[in-house]
Amino acid sequence: CYFIRNGNLYRRVLLVRSPVSFAGKDLSDQPQNTQDVDFFSGETVTGYDGQFETVSAGPTNDFWTYFDFSAYPQVKTPPDLDGDGLEDWSARFSGLPSLSNDAGSIALGDPRYRFGFDPYTGLSREHLWKDGPYMGRFLHAETSADNFNFPQQHSLQEGAATRLLDNTAAPNGNPMDPRVEFSALNRFGIIPEFDNDPGGSNGRGGPRAFEDLLLANVHEMRIEVWDDRLADYVPLRHERVNALKGEPGDYHWSRMVNTAAGPSTVTDTPGSPSGPAVFDTWHPGINLDFDGNGTVSNAEKYPPYLSYDYYPPDRNDSPPGPSPVYAPADTSKKDYWRESTTYSAGDSTAVPPIEPDIVFARNATDSEYFGWDADGDGLYDWEADSLFATLNSLPPLPPQRFQIAYRCISGGTSGASAPKWPTKPGQIVQDGGVTWLAVDNRRPLKAIRITFQFENQQSGQMRQLTLELSLMD
Repeated sequence: CYFIRNGNLYRRVLLVRSPVSFAGKDLSDQPQNTQDVDFFSGETVTGYDGQFETVSAGPTNDFWTYFDFSAYPQVKTPPDLDGDGLEDWSARFSGLPSLSNDAGSIALGDPRYRFGFDPYTGLSREHLWKDGPYMGRFLHAETSADNFNFPQQHSLQEGAATRLLDNTAAPNGNPMDPRVEFSALNRFGIIPEFDNDPGGSNGRGGPRAFEDLLLANVHEMRIEVWDDRLADYVPLRHERVNALKGEPGDYHWSRMVNTAAGPSTVTDTPGSPSGPAVFDTWHPGINLDFDGNGTVSNAEKYPPYLSYDYYPPDRNDSPPGPSPVYAPADTSKKDYWRESTTYSAGDSTAVPPIEPDIVFARNATDSEYFGWDADGDGLYDWEADSLFATLNSLPPLPPQRFQIAYRCISGGTSGASAPKWPTKPGQIVQDGGVTWLAVDNRRPLKAIRITFQFENQQSGQMRQLTLELSLMD
């Protein structure tokens, strides 16, 4: 994690555990004792007290005072072992399987298991309070404070045995929860709740202060992403439009799919919704209630931005089919499939080249597909509507969201009914006189640019460092 706080650039490094095997035995990602019991399960010689044993200090719960591993809290079983009416935790290490999106519930593709994110909602903790001053991430000085404890145990109010309170004054103890509000930074740039000064508010934090400090006198850290539609680096939630085609860029605010997956960023653009300036790839099985309304909406299953090569034109849920949020108008034949329609494979020799027609699977009639809103709840939700159709023996919905498009490779007239659309890139289907090729429609993020501006301490001059980082092979 790289972030700016109080004019300082910090870098927090957390290791993914890869235990060394011995005598042909594969060790667990979770450190264990000689009885194969997890060392960080919260059991000590005195019974359960949410701590672990150290060689010199005995029982402690100061996990990130002693370790630099990526870890997250796991609810104990049963959840309330100490009888205080609140659930208890133990620390769980992230291992090499966490680097794979096939790792299931512990994949780092799921933000709940990353440093600086709420382990319940997956929301990023980067402000002192909602829409308040930016804090970035917790410093080593704060995570090594006596009362931080996370992820081994809940954080306590400084100098007390009670858990941190949230904004409703309820015991919470989860420092990554944005509902836990902190005081303004003290004169050392430390959050007072974790400054290791129970009698005041101007402590310097725990024993690991300044271990994560990378560069002082930093005036700006700017992160931009490469926008293919604009052929330029841009900030997320930008407002630029391609001058020749008149279409917004890939990371224009209007193409944001999930407006709840991060801190709100309010703009002055008319019609622009507030939402996160966040790019994230996410685990494909993400299922988080970011806005906290008790329901996981269709939009909450998407990352904030999911760029495509082709977008269907703006439609509603009735035939021919729905579109992504803020889908731009498109008068070309990059549309939903239609019966008895002439399609062309394009002409690459023309000047300028004529692109082939692109279509998406759609519900042509009820006899072919029951409809996008199969369960009749008024919401377009691919998973829920597909499940409803399956359970009620209705014709299935096409098993894709606009990740798969179909390119015409041999022109002609489409059939009177929809073909059985393939679901994997590279597969071909015949449709009357038209041949379609399934293509991966996703547009990957190709590069990011990071710019630092800082003051040279010896000369007093401003310096700028720009890093362009390619994400392509």
